[in-house]
Amino acid sequence: MELLSQRATVHVSGELDIASLGRVERAVEEARAAGAGRIEIDLRELTFMDSSGLRLVISLHHAAEREGWTLSLVKPNGPPLEVFELTRAAEHLPFRDSPSRMITRPPDSSGALAELTVALARNVEAPGAARAALSRLCDQRDVDRGVRQTLLLLASEVVSNAVLHSSGPAEAPIELSAEVAPETLRVTVSDAGEGFVPIERDPERLDGGYGLYLLEKAASAWGVESDGATVVWFELPLQRT
Repeated sequence: MELLSQRATVHVSGELDIASLGRVERAVEEARAAGAGRIEIDLRELTFMDSSGLRLVISLHHAAEREGWTLSLVKPNGPPLEVFELTRAAEHLPFRDSPSRMITRPPDSSGALAELTVALARNVEAPGAARAALSRLCDQRDVDRGVRQTLLLLASEVVSNAVLHSSGPAEAPIELSAEVAPETLRVTVSDAGEGFVPIERDPERLDGGYGLYLLEKAASAWGVESDGATVVWFELPLQRT
């Protein structure tokens, strides 16, 4: 991040989830502390973002309005942009297609084709670990690129919810399983919490509630079960129509 005439640019690259939010928040705080009244966040090098990253951007947008400074966003590409569009947040946020010119750089035999089961420590690294494990499964089975992108997004959302909101003991692991059947891919995430009842999200609301909303919009089927643990599952077709 660098400053120029009271203007700052924060470049965000790689993956933005609950493990990396703090770095972006600190960069913005440092720019504000240094006197920048205009902050641009360049998302063009972002390769992955789930709803935790979306909530951060929305929070910064509200902070700018509340505190009287200016925020602008350079649009990401691919899957991260789809998150903004699926949730309709893109309609409310200050996006621009390109940065301003004054920027300076601051395997199984049961009928399924493949099966995966991993135990994840309940911490901010869990969503990234889940995506890495599922990416390896996709590589092994040559899963369609579009399906893969949606799979990683939805899995990250469900695991992030388990990290942040489970009522179970902090030391209890999150269990992720995935199965590739002839026509569908099914993912199940369970934690030691007591379960919850999904509440329909108001699509006009800008803050919060995006994880299950994305499941509703992007999965072919999904559900929540409680039987001594909280289980969230979803399915995707192996080929996009």
